[in-house]
Amino acid sequence: MKKIKNTKIYLFFLKYIFIPIYSFFWEYIINFKGKIYKIIFCIKKKNSEYIRFENSSKKLVKDNSELKLLTKKINSQLSSEFIDEKINYIKSDEYKQEKKRGVNQAQAVSPYLLDIWDYMNEDLKREIVEFATSDFMIKTACNYLGVFPILTQIEINLNIPSGNQPRSAQLWHRDDLGYKSFNLFLALSKVDENNGPFITLKEKDPLNIFYRIKKEIDSGLTGERGKILDKDFNYFIHNNKNNNLLKLEGDPGTGLFIDTFRNYHKGGHCKTKHRLVLRFLYLTPDSLHNFEQEESLRKNNKKYLLSKDFFKNYLFRDRDKIISKFKIHEKLFKFYHMVSIKK
Repeated sequence: MKKIKNTKIYLFFLKYIFIPIYSFFWEYIINFKGKIYKIIFCIKKKNSEYIRFENSSKKLVKDNSELKLLTKKINSQLSSEFIDEKINYIKSDEYKQEKKRGVNQAQAVSPYLLDIWDYMNEDLKREIVEFATSDFMIKTACNYLGVFPILTQIEINLNIPSGNQPRSAQLWHRDDLGYKSFNLFLALSKVDENNGPFITLKEKDPLNIFYRIKKEIDSGLTGERGKILDKDFNYFIHNNKNNNLLKLEGDPGTGLFIDTFRNYHKGGHCKTKHRLVLRFLYLTPDSLHNFEQEESLRKNNKKYLLSKDFFKNYLFRDRDKIISKFKIHEKLFKFYHMVSIKK
């Protein structure tokens, strides 16, 4: 099988035959219910604004009034004293010990990240959830995914400088959890080279998730599975590599919409300054994401939703029972790896 995968015939088969057929199957069979709800929602909201992707899996947005307004509301609640307090907490032995007890040992080496969502006041959380469940965001997610999503995570991540050696999510990787995902990364602070911009590749990956970089690091630490050092990452990077890098840089309110399943990316390696980024993650029921383990987290976020609208509430649903019962998400994950080219 390895020999077959290394042939041009297999590459042609993947790109022009398998991927188009499987994409149809994924959208209309595996996610049939989500497809129906997406169609109904988009008909009902036909006049609503949304971001168009034009056959891409990423888009940098710099001057969207809704993103800028949300950023302004969040920043009005974040004092410099509060940020300094959280930075000191990240640097503390207490936080380091807490990270060692967690699932990401790589971050525990020198902690650099704290999700401050739980520290936000209730009114601000409600405004953020309202935006994450707005017609604008739902329609944008539906437009990219092709099916109605599940709102999986809301995070406000504070990253701080943590030394010269990048680790964990600061290294090149893809979120290896399924076939398609939809994220919004929204800069709450000004982002430049000194505070770890989110970086991905400009070029569209012609093989979606079915090409994998072979030379992954072997640190033995959880949190670094599938991660790749800069020196070993040459996928779509040519001689003038900076021309093929897309970076979330700019003023507060700059947003990057991206599929982190399909795009190699890295970020958060701050050099001299901290950064603040809001993240919304929308997935589909067939992804490997642990919906069951995070059920209480999603339900806690749902309590901020005041609307009785069916579609907004449907964003917080559980994984489909059929998918759970037959462990379809786990079988698909193994299938993706079996089919993929790895070089």
